Amino acid sequence: VSMLPLFIEPSVYGDIEVFTVEKMPMFLILSGIPATLFIFAIFPAFIIYFLINDFKMDLKSQMFARFGILYPAGKRQIGMMFLVIFIIIVFIPALLAILELAVTLELGDKYAQFSTLNPLESVMIDRLVVLVGVVTSVIFLKRAFTKPIDSLLTEIDKVRAGDYSTRTAIITEDEIGVLTNNFNEMVQELESSHQKLAAQNHTLEIKVDARTRELKEKNIELENTLNTLQQMQKQIIVQEKMASLGQLVAGLTHEINTPLGVIRSMKNTQSKAVARLKSRLENLPADRAASDSEIQKMMQIILNADQSIDQGTERLGGIIQNLKTFARLDEAETAVADIHESMDSVLALIKHDLLTNIEVVREYGDVPPFVCHARKLNQVFFNLLKNACQAIENSGRITITTKVEDNHVFVAIRDTGKGIKPEDLDAIFDPGFSKKGAVVRASMGLSISYQIIQEHNGRIEVASKPGEGSVFTVVIPTAI
Repeated sequence: VSMLPLFIEPSVYGDIEVFTVEKMPMFLILSGIPATLFIFAIFPAFIIYFLINDFKMDLKSQMFARFGILYPAGKRQIGMMFLVIFIIIVFIPALLAILELAVTLELGDKYAQFSTLNPLESVMIDRLVVLVGVVTSVIFLKRAFTKPIDSLLTEIDKVRAGDYSTRTAIITEDEIGVLTNNFNEMVQELESSHQKLAAQNHTLEIKVDARTRELKEKNIELENTLNTLQQMQKQIIVQEKMASLGQLVAGLTHEINTPLGVIRSMKNTQSKAVARLKSRLENLPADRAASDSEIQKMMQIILNADQSIDQGTERLGGIIQNLKTFARLDEAETAVADIHESMDSVLALIKHDLLTNIEVVREYGDVPPFVCHARKLNQVFFNLLKNACQAIENSGRITITTKVEDNHVFVAIRDTGKGIKPEDLDAIFDPGFSKKGAVVRASMGLSISYQIIQEHNGRIEVASKPGEGSVFTVVIPTAI
């Protein structure tokens, strides 16, 4: 602009003298336009935009602090007013001057003549340019004033979505600044309350989990106690039944042995009398003996009856002895017992279950008598043999094998019944389990047998295949 007088020449149009820039080079005008725009418009606008916006608040505070100036949020209003004044007073006139130079360069004398002959139109063009600048400034100012509200609304949406860590920058000290400060305090309280609630929920979850585990442990303990009590109850019932059986056997033994002794005594007397009578009949003369054929027939009937009485008394005595052996009435809790004798007594008691369709094979090994709970072992063998009989539906075979190995007695009871399913093998010794799929009685259950063998420090092993049969092996030490 300072170089313009070097290129201005006066020109006369009629009675009016005007100045033109015909001699001014084009490159000078073109280089002046961006420089003028940068100096009077772009650079100041960037500086003011940096000062009045939200970013780099810490940096701006430090910059002002170097000059001893506190940078409050209210500086924004001063900056906005300064920007408006700068645009109206400096930027717009500079822009108009540049435009006028450009037009003058292109139109030359015609622009000068037109500006002289049409001053009103020239003024209208200038005012139109000013109006455009003012409208642009108003739009910019509106955006600058609404931006804090938009920022606050954005942070409200974040809080509504559950983000309580967000905060809104306070850039003014007016009502919007107060509202923003209150919003930040409210969000701070919400975040604190949310953290406390989360901590309480976490603590409550820990307590609930601990209480749940405790209740589960108590339930498991109660179930175990209940199972133990049920097993003890069944054992007590079995012991009571065995005690009752012992008393019954004792009473039967006494009541039956007394008349049985009389029968045996009278039978001996009768046998002697029959023998003497038979001897005399044989010594009779032939003619007389032939006439007494009826007496001979009666004598034969008496002999047959005497033989039947012998068989009946022997069988009855065997039954009494088997009952005594099974109940072990004359023995202490532990005593030396013959396992083969115990097995035979049990087989005699379940003879009616064997009938004619089940064959019993005894494969007894060389097993010497040993110390054991004989009465309880009899109960184990009774239960195992009873289950073997029940497993055989039509006809089959039960094989009993005994042997001694490594100071342990092995008793294997094998049946050719229907067998046990693989998924049931782990549960057959549980209370109430039955191979028939029904609830069994406590005195006949395999669980009682399992507990009795455990009392002997032994074990029961089972192997089974569906359709082929099962093998129960009792292993007990020779010394308990």
